[in-house]
Amino acid sequence: ADHAIVASNTSGLSITKLSEVLPEGIKPRFCGIHFFNPPRYMALVELINTPTTQPVILDQLEAFVTTALGKSVVRAHDTPNFVANRVGIAGMMATMIEAEKFGLSVDVVDDLTGKKLGRASSGTFRTADVVGLDTMAHVVKTMQDNLKDDPFYATYATPKVLAGLIEKGALGQKT
Repeated sequence: ADHAIVASNTSGLSITKLSEVLPEGIKPRFCGIHFFNPPRYMALVELINTPTTQPVILDQLEAFVTTALGKSVVRAHDTPNFVANRVGIAGMMATMIEAEKFGLSVDVVDDLTGKKLGRASSGTFRTADVVGLDTMAHVVKTMQDNLKDDPFYATYATPKVLAGLIEKGALGQKT
């Protein structure tokens, strides 16, 4: 329909780049809507516009997502991995690198980085497990490929423990 909103649920690919292949009539109705996994439990949703997205589209989506779905909305710029994944992955990578450096076990790290920090019950490694280690690696690669001038670029290095598990086919909870 000519009034339908078209959206991608990507967690970090450029919404503007995705929009480039769309017909001109769809571009003003196209945006990003990033639900976090698992969506039935996670309250946050990011809305991402393109330069051609009509502002009313995000307004309508935000109203629907907050009232009908009971979610909290953050409007994010179309930057690599938007807001939450950019901050979250940077923090997770730094945590994994420090854990490796200090010889901390997965259980210790998860104990320290879960509820004790005021976060959800899942700590760093459990969160990676739920997200999927391969998915996490793709998110990290997006940062490595697109944020070379970022002052935190060094924290986007893939930790050895993550690379080793993926190499063995251990992709997290799904395997």
